[in-house]
Amino acid sequence: MSRQQDEGGNAEGATSQTVTRALTLLDLVATSEKALSATQLAAQSGLARTTALRLLTTLTTTGYLDYVPGSGFVLGFKATRMSRVGAAEEALARRARPWLERLLRRVEETVGLSVPIAGSLVELVQLDPPRPIRQMSYTHESFPLHCTSNGKLLLARLDEGELESYLASPLERRTPRTIVDPGPLRVELARIRSLGYGICHEELYEDINGVSGTILGESGRPVAFVSVSGPSFRLTMDRIHRIAPDVLASCEEIRQHLGIGC
Repeated sequence: MSRQQDEGGNAEGATSQTVTRALTLLDLVATSEKALSATQLAAQSGLARTTALRLLTTLTTTGYLDYVPGSGFVLGFKATRMSRVGAAEEALARRARPWLERLLRRVEETVGLSVPIAGSLVELVQLDPPRPIRQMSYTHESFPLHCTSNGKLLLARLDEGELESYLASPLERRTPRTIVDPGPLRVELARIRSLGYGICHEELYEDINGVSGTILGESGRPVAFVSVSGPSFRLTMDRIHRIAPDVLASCEEIRQHLGIGC
């Protein structure tokens, strides 16, 4: 092997590994809701602390990360300017669509993809079945958490302090079935944790039922939700429990397609 080939081959391998490690650290910071220390990032990435610190220093000096004294690393200006507002949501909707369409064909009810934004859920995608009776379009609308199948899934994953803060505000009654008392809502959230999927029984709109599953991110926090909803005379509670495995399977397929590890 020539010297050029040796240097080229080794350099290419080393560079690829370095770039991969740096991108892993950048992604961990980007998906965290708070600043992370070098020790935390080393542990989450599986890197030696010295290696993580060297890469973090490079990312900071080049402007992709910022270090906040007393807190840790956050995204820097260069990283934030790489994506316009809404670009991540657009990419998620685009990549998830084939699996949403597959689920639509399987269940023949309205299929939706939503994401948590500013204390509510926003519908990114709504796919409707070719049926004469179906829902209105709710794409880009936001919905409360306590009376939707995806919202209750999000609430079920909050820690006690976050949930207590949410329940401190009055809950809007949207229908006669909406749960507005914190006590019964806690019982409902415990049931959802046990089931592994969320259920809405005419709580947001009368005569509309729904079921949702969660797409989890690297940190274990919800990235998005896949939902199936429809008129209660067709999407009965019995049928909801029967199609829930299909919804959860779609969540897992999308998670894998997005390259999200667990």
